[in-house]
Amino acid sequence: MNRYHQLIVIGPGSGGRDTAILGARTGLRVLLVEKDDLGGTWFHRGCYPIRTLRACATHYQEVEKSSRFGLSIDLSETGWADRIATQRRVSKRLAEDLGRSLEELSVQIRFGTAKLVTPNEVEIFHPNRVGDRVSGQNIIIAPGSRPAFSSAENSKILTSEGKLASELGRSRW
Repeated sequence: MNRYHQLIVIGPGSGGRDTAILGARTGLRVLLVEKDDLGGTWFHRGCYPIRTLRACATHYQEVEKSSRFGLSIDLSETGWADRIATQRRVSKRLAEDLGRSLEELSVQIRFGTAKLVTPNEVEIFHPNRVGDRVSGQNIIIAPGSRPAFSSAENSKILTSEGKLASELGRSRW
């Protein structure tokens, strides 16, 4: 593995993803460090999942109106689980597409948490492994957005992650 990169991007959410792609397109040797799932909150628990669920709800509303046009469709077997399954398929497809795009641009992807050690050195920690140090000419920290509060049950303020988790009855889906 190459330990020196011209650009290291920590966090491939919306900002980090575009930064890594632009850097690679301009010919830089790029390393992208991701803690969890490629695409971050934006693809898996934020904007796109919410849009997918909204599209499911809109489609459901339109299908309900179909009887006015002489069509009969049984919606009794569809529900929240079907919508979540659709959302997961969309998120997975987006992450796979991003992975292919990054691979085509020769962007190296490393999974783990990153710690800035010096202005030009990052240590990447993987679960159950010793940290690995890499250096870079430019390092961009783009961790995405995390609210300064946690989404609590019965709270009037919810994050998208908290809302989806509460609907599913578990903390991480």
